[in-house]
Amino acid sequence: MQSLRQIDIRNLYRNYRKVSKKLNCFFRSTPFVSLKHYPDFIISNNLKEFIVKNEVISNVKEDTLIIVDLPLGEALTLGYMLNKDYDASLVLSLNFMFHPYGVVGTTEDIQTLINVGLNLKQDVHNKYVFILDSNRYFEEYSTIKDVSKEKFNNQYEITYEDLPTAEILNELNIKKVFVYYKDLKEDIKSYLEYLKESSLEVITLKG
Repeated sequence: MQSLRQIDIRNLYRNYRKVSKKLNCFFRSTPFVSLKHYPDFIISNNLKEFIVKNEVISNVKEDTLIIVDLPLGEALTLGYMLNKDYDASLVLSLNFMFHPYGVVGTTEDIQTLINVGLNLKQDVHNKYVFILDSNRYFEEYSTIKDVSKEKFNNQYEITYEDLPTAEILNELNIKKVFVYYKDLKEDIKSYLEYLKESSLEVITLKG
């Protein structure tokens, strides 16, 4: 086993960036940069895979954009399985800093981020899977006053800068967007409405 300090974060970043292919403009470096200042701890090599629903597998194709909006560890693991078994390209849309007292992001999330990143298949197709963290913000922490002084408020919302426009999807010949989610937050609902108004097919499936 390795500790966080022994991990080559720059190489980890490159692995994720490379596998996001033509959509690497949506890939953020912030989580990786913040790991350089995170307290050291031992990284477990245990990556718990699970059975992937057929409805998800059947949508791993070049004319469909998949958005996985689950708790980060689950989303990363699912993305890894689709990358490994179905040659999917992963795009991490994570716009936050890891912090030992952060509202968002845990040591378990960091371990999964590292274990997935070190084992990503790089020879992939244009089958894009966006990885979101459904725990990016919490209703109970909707105002600054709701967050205790012992916590670092690193919550964030998905904006139109974090996901591809209808024009970009059209350029990539993507006709459909498939969303696999835990619960649909308002930020992603707004994006999906925009896609529907742009005549793109949108399908959602609760995980």
